[in-house]
Amino acid sequence: MSGAGGVVLVVVDLQNDFCDASAAARHGGDPAVLARAAGAAAGVVAQAGAVPSAGRVPVPVDLRGDWAAALLGAGLRPGLPTAWLAEGLLLYLPASAERRLIAIIDELSASGSMLGYEVKLLKEARAVRDSPVYAEARERLGVDLLALFDGDPRPDSAADLAGRGWRTEVGTPYDHVRRYGRGPRPEPDDALAANRWVFAVKGAAGVSRW
Repeated sequence: MSGAGGVVLVVVDLQNDFCDASAAARHGGDPAVLARAAGAAAGVVAQAGAVPSAGRVPVPVDLRGDWAAALLGAGLRPGLPTAWLAEGLLLYLPASAERRLIAIIDELSASGSMLGYEVKLLKEARAVRDSPVYAEARERLGVDLLALFDGDPRPDSAADLAGRGWRTEVGTPYDHVRRYGRGPRPEPDDALAANRWVFAVKGAAGVSRW
């Protein structure tokens, strides 16, 4: 959690340290894993020599617990607009956990708050599941990403947010490539083809799909 210019950014992410991502996913509530993940993130920042331009407050917490209380205890003020980022997270959560996450973010968000997140809407074909992206993750990191994906049907969180008064935009990663002229290009049997990036602003209803 960090803030600059009066805006608070909350990054909700999987607590993994890259080398032990599968263990982190299996032991999501283990305090030792949470502490190791927080320490690993701080180490990457320090090694890069990065100096934050805003206050940074790590809040390692189990998303199955009362993480809203943890954020409030760390200084989050829900009366002010908040920018939320949940990139690379909802892909791995059960549908019920995704619904709960969206509901809590809505409860903690004032008008003008923003949310960005990524989902994988469809179960991928066998050819996609055999793509180099997943093979390299297994070989180089020892992480079986396919085993971490939740196989249940995904909720329509964009529609849920719209019903709660958020304006949402839903697109593929390649929509952003076309918009900004940079980023990944589509490939045969692409592992990103089923992904959707969702951006939402609280305070205006309606859904726009690119």
